[in-house]
Amino acid sequence: MFLLNVSVRPDDLANLCALYSALCVRRIVPAELERYAQKSMLLDSSSSASQIIQEATKCGLLSLGPAGYFLTDRGRQLGKCQKEVRHQISEAAKDHLIKKVYLNVEAGPACCRDFLTSFRADAVLQTFVFDRKENELLGEARWLRILSRVGLLEVSTESAKINRRYLDAVNYLLRQVRDGLTWNGPDSDKDREKIGKVAEKCALDYEM
Repeated sequence: MFLLNVSVRPDDLANLCALYSALCVRRIVPAELERYAQKSMLLDSSSSASQIIQEATKCGLLSLGPAGYFLTDRGRQLGKCQKEVRHQISEAAKDHLIKKVYLNVEAGPACCRDFLTSFRADAVLQTFVFDRKENELLGEARWLRILSRVGLLEVSTESAKINRRYLDAVNYLLRQVRDGLTWNGPDSDKDREKIGKVAEKCALDYEM
């Protein structure tokens, strides 16, 4: 269900893509990319250079060809948003990761669609809410960290809620899941119906 590495941060992904512009290259052989990625890592990174590269590949930011790793269109756009290797991810890079990776069904396992099925529509807050529990699953904790880091989630000790700025994008994703578009998870009509009702209810509540 949650297939990506627990420790890789969005900041490291953005810096990895920004490396290509900084080096003025289109392709980097694996050994060299790992060396450059090691230098670009944040001081508080808990992941390795190879893990960051693997994560970027899973997210559709990098692709490996005969001449080495090259940026995909999604990766090039992220690199432009980050602009340069830095200690903090840019606001533009956060927005790009949210819209083109975490809320994009085409990003495969990098999309948080499975996690979003555990959210409920809250008519008072007019957004989707995740009720936190004492013993959260590893995947849930991972998504809470990543999505709060990029600003998709506002997380407290009791709950996590979708930033209303991205409510339309979340609704669109949930409708895609409901309609079975590029859906590769368990084929459950009951789950799809539940997701669809949540998306529609939240959209109606938000418009009122």
